[in-house]
Amino acid sequence: MKKYSRILGRRIKSQREKQLLTATQVASKINVDVETYLKWENGEELPPHRQLNRLSTILRSHTDRLSAGLLLQGN
Repeated sequence: MKKYSRILGRRIKSQREKQLLTATQVASKINVDVETYLKWENGEELPPHRQLNRLSTILRSHTDRLSAGLLLQGN
């Protein structure tokens, strides 16, 4: 599971940087603490599916592109 978390985290970070957003800005837009967001981006945890949908909208990347081939926790 840790491998998947790291891969997804790199994808999230890459998309955030392409949109020229800070981690704080993204966390604020999805209503989570920046510490929680950074855990996702650093591969320490997987975001809940609902949050991944919100991230894909903010980062202008389809959910399938972010999570392709990865196992995600429910919700």
